[in-house]
Amino acid sequence: MVGKNAAHGAWRGILTRRGGVGTGHLLCGSNLPLLFAPTSPAMSTLSDPLSDRDAVLLPLRPTLPAEARYAEAAPGVPLPDDLEAFQTRPLRPLLKLQNPLLLALVADHLGRTTPGFPDFAPADQEERLVKMLRQDARFKRTLYGFVAGLCTEQEFAFFLHHRAEVRRRMLALVTERLRSQTATLAALIQDRTHDS
Repeated sequence: MVGKNAAHGAWRGILTRRGGVGTGHLLCGSNLPLLFAPTSPAMSTLSDPLSDRDAVLLPLRPTLPAEARYAEAAPGVPLPDDLEAFQTRPLRPLLKLQNPLLLALVADHLGRTTPGFPDFAPADQEERLVKMLRQDARFKRTLYGFVAGLCTEQEFAFFLHHRAEVRRRMLALVTERLRSQTATLAALIQDRTHDS
């Protein structure tokens, strides 16, 4: 068994070999940098792999008809301090991209936490869905991560800077998207219970 001090020394050794203690990064198993809040000039050299990540993520997003005032800006780059542009540009396309997985995730959660959901009247299904989205803090955090994980580096920085408002808007978008698909959710849950 490795003692507490030996384990701490091992981490310190990794940090020292990989750029020194206090550089603000730690390597994970795949040798990609795991970024923390920028604390030193060394962080600027770590953003290159994320640029490659951004180049892969942006083409995956579906194109949605955007309002004319947002069409002139480059995709993936939110306008400074414009929450509505952030909602229109990255959030809506990301939710559309993630819709099948979002439905599967919510159907799984409702199937486990709300027995008999497919048998409820449509109005009751919608009410239970909205209540779950409003009250289940753990599941809300899962949804936030579900979408934020596909943001570019710059979008994620914007997300963190405007965390409360972006989360509120994201939850409203998710709620409306799922409310319009309660029949699909009920069918997914029904299929899941028959397959079990």
